[in-house]
Amino acid sequence: MVLAFVYIYYVIRYLTPEYQAAHILRQAERAKDNEERRLVLYSLEEMMLTSVQAGQGGNVRLYQDAFSDIIAIYAHTKEELNAGSQWEPENPLRMLPDVIERITDSLIDHGMRNLLHFNGHILRELSGASYQGNAVVGVEIAVAVEHIATSCLERSCVIDLTNFCANFIWCADEEDNIDTILWGTRLLLERLSDDPSPAEITVFNSVVGDLRRLMEENELEDGFRYRQMAAYLKSRKKLIQACVESGQNYAEKGISEIQKLVDQKYSPPGRNKDRANKTSAPS
Repeated sequence: MVLAFVYIYYVIRYLTPEYQAAHILRQAERAKDNEERRLVLYSLEEMMLTSVQAGQGGNVRLYQDAFSDIIAIYAHTKEELNAGSQWEPENPLRMLPDVIERITDSLIDHGMRNLLHFNGHILRELSGASYQGNAVVGVEIAVAVEHIATSCLERSCVIDLTNFCANFIWCADEEDNIDTILWGTRLLLERLSDDPSPAEITVFNSVVGDLRRLMEENELEDGFRYRQMAAYLKSRKKLIQACVESGQNYAEKGISEIQKLVDQKYSPPGRNKDRANKTSAPS
């Protein structure tokens, strides 16, 4: 009886989500090559999708955190496995955005869209994965953001999309790749029509606010990407006008504030030099 009790105890313990998450992370740490790393990734995806289909929100959050942990493991342990990441699309980290897309679709399909904003956090963290100073993942993240935005707009998940954008955009820190975040945001904005629906207007206003916070709190070396984004936002004149006509006119004000911020922090090339020459010139 004692042995049976011990056996049942360990079986139950092994089947708990907490144990499964810890076990998958141990496997991630022990993986000797990228093939084993991919198997770990797909195993975690299967665990996540099973929990989503069963409506187990607590387990979903547990596994979302596990994805973040796996990013850290794959980016900072056995780093040599990322040496060929630039020309190897099957690098596990480069495959993760597709996994996040599939999970997002499942969350929406099974009435758990309120948790999809944590996926924005995962993609933002993934943008910071690098090998010898070069980003491991770039275009895959940007395209995933675009596709997730499309799925959310098609299925009227407006608030959930704005929360996803906030987690992806303005929560960035020095460990994240601002270029990739801006790239994904640009693709997302290009999905918005010049004759926008009320949902698209809400998303545009929200994203402009997220970008303003991003630029306020995160410095770039020369600000070129910020100037580029400011110019793109200003070019969406019909979308801006539609926001004004709808009564949601934050976008117009927010873009003006972004332009001022960029002008103050990052003068265009040559402006500082010209200003210095004028200051030093004899009267």
